Amino acid sequence: MERTADHSSIYTNIEISACAVYAVSLPLLAGFIIYETRRPLTWKSMGTPFNILLSFMGLSALCIHVFMIESYLSETEPNETIIDAILQPVGQEASIYATISFYIQCSWTRGSAVMREVFPKIHSAFRIMIHSSVIVVVVTVATSAAQRWFTYYDEPMSPSFQIFQSIIQCLPGVLFLTIDTVILVTFTSYLRRTVREAGEQVDNRFLIISRYGIAVTMCAFGSYALYVTSLFGTTSIEMGQLTFAIMVVFIDAIFFILFSMKVALFFEKQRKEAKRQEIIAGLKIEIRQQTL
Repeated sequence: MERTADHSSIYTNIEISACAVYAVSLPLLAGFIIYETRRPLTWKSMGTPFNILLSFMGLSALCIHVFMIESYLSETEPNETIIDAILQPVGQEASIYATISFYIQCSWTRGSAVMREVFPKIHSAFRIMIHSSVIVVVVTVATSAAQRWFTYYDEPMSPSFQIFQSIIQCLPGVLFLTIDTVILVTFTSYLRRTVREAGEQVDNRFLIISRYGIAVTMCAFGSYALYVTSLFGTTSIEMGQLTFAIMVVFIDAIFFILFSMKVALFFEKQRKEAKRQEIIAGLKIEIRQQTL
């Protein structure tokens, strides 16, 4: 019991530190959005789909750490309450699914133009798959909450509900894995094509999106593998906690990589604008010289 309490204390301190990181990062993100769109600074210019999705992704990732703190603290309590049995695990599960869903929507917002260029035939069907994943997540969390409710109050569950719950629990993982695989193939195909067509004009924004997109997709694959391992592949509570904690680190990495991609795209935009102004200035000088 003392060993478990020591582990819980260590993990609790780690999660509190993670919350502190997000408490700094989210205002930094808001400040960067304001700085990026200061001309003109309007709600419409700030409230782009990517900015909204990335902000909500950061908030839902913060919620994961908050629910994990509650989970570690409840391990030292002798009696299980409805908060420990239902609200905390369901809230944590919902936060994880929400974070991954926001990440996928972010990837689609930035990468849809790349997919339209690489795989134009599946673009529309893939868009429907991404938007329908939200419905799958909502149904999955709702069935999980119902299952935990029945278990806590020791109420019997019908066999049909148990089968449905088992199937629906697997759907988000399969769906997210399929989406991430297609996104990874899209980005890698675009990068390979730019290597083969080195002499042609390449949109640097697409290159940035593809490179960062590959990085976040690999983190997503790592988080999926660790999540499954934490549920079924560990032999002790301590190993399960460690595996789950590392999985959350991968999810955190996705947020910060997407934040970095936003910054990189901003500086690329600034570079292109500076180059454009330089060309305009050069043309003005050339015209002035010709008129003398």
